[in-house]
Amino acid sequence: LNLRFFPDFLQMNMVQIELRWKVFEILLGQEAPHLACHFDQIGFTADLVMTDWWYTLFCKDFPIEISTRLWDCFLLEGEPFLFRAAIGIVKHLEPQLLGYPLEDCHKVLATAGETIGVEDFFASAKSVGISTRFIREMLQAG
Repeated sequence: LNLRFFPDFLQMNMVQIELRWKVFEILLGQEAPHLACHFDQIGFTADLVMTDWWYTLFCKDFPIEISTRLWDCFLLEGEPFLFRAAIGIVKHLEPQLLGYPLEDCHKVLATAGETIGVEDFFASAKSVGISTRFIREMLQAG
């Protein structure tokens, strides 16, 4: 695998990791602007949940049925799939997040693996209309 993802996370390259959080927040603003605005208002930042999700490639917080399929998609498509999966989860859970305080939003997202089914997970990821090329360009532009 010729990906910067693994070395950046394993070496805790904070410049590159923070770039990913910023790209996620920008993409979330495009896909779910009301939710992105709410997150901004309550001080919810991508790193609060995304660190666990991405550092473990979703294995820690999601059932094996989801994480194994996610790994397949990640190996086929690369890092852009992780962005679509994470944004898809957040969009899927939007009704449980909008209007709620930081602590409640964190709990909902930290336990998302217990509440979202396999089909909903992948349907949500597929519903994200951001292209692989666009995500790669954003990461390269830094």
